[in-house]
Amino acid sequence: LAEMRRLARDRVENGKLVCTGAELATYKVHVVSRNTFPTAAGLASSAAGYACLVYTLSKLYNVEEQFPGQLSAIARQGSGSACRSLY
Repeated sequence: LAEMRRLARDRVENGKLVCTGAELATYKVHVVSRNTFPTAAGLASSAAGYACLVYTLSKLYNVEEQFPGQLSAIARQGSGSACRSLY
């Protein structure tokens, strides 16, 4: 979450500044995750969860990758297989 907040960018809609990146970075985030897959079933549910979290936070914070695979690298911090679930 800290890495995504650090990368937050200004949100502009219809040419008008809606929210600065600094303001976006102060948003509180409440994450609720529900999963019906059994733990350690080999279905990479934690990887998919982290990939989904990073993707959603990137949209909230208006993050664009500064280099190819940056979001994948961030997701991989939560689950090593998340990089494969992001793209």
